[in-house]
Amino acid sequence: MPNDTLAKHLFHWETQAMKWPMRLRVVLYLAEALEYCTSKGRALYHDLNAYRVLFDDDCNPRLSCFGLMKNSRDGKSYSTNLAFTPPEYMRTGRITPESVIYSFGTLLLDVLSGKHIPPSHALDLIRDRNFSMLTDSCLEGQFSNEEGTELVRLASRCLHYEPRERPNVRSMVQALAPLQKDVEVNFPYSV
Repeated sequence: MPNDTLAKHLFHWETQAMKWPMRLRVVLYLAEALEYCTSKGRALYHDLNAYRVLFDDDCNPRLSCFGLMKNSRDGKSYSTNLAFTPPEYMRTGRITPESVIYSFGTLLLDVLSGKHIPPSHALDLIRDRNFSMLTDSCLEGQFSNEEGTELVRLASRCLHYEPRERPNVRSMVQALAPLQKDVEVNFPYSV
């Protein structure tokens, strides 16, 4: 893809950090992509992370097909840093649709923080209500407390230890859609 990965724009930017409306657009598009995959019987996505999100010619975020588990009926494939691995995979050695939701939660943290924070550390910050340590300092003044709280709340739900307590993809789309700004989002940084 011509416009690099989400990881490059979040973690390795050179001139200006990605603005809040673009970050919200990215997570909504990804939630919609996961909802589409689920509706087509492809609910398992291997190792969802910022390096698997690409930007097309029109600067729209796209989910890389390299993560689709096309040939895995049993969900026995996962390869990521253990700190980011869904807990149920550590217990059972299997990926489930809920494992993908967990990975989406780690991606929400990346988008919110501009860093790759291990979920256990992020959950500690959330429990301590230390949102300033969780939020990218480059985003100061770009979003309301309600918007930030909603994204943190959704990430926390996605990272729930018990898979059955995580939201489904439809409810993630429904939570993210109202946060979208009615402004033109230019890639990758300005609005």
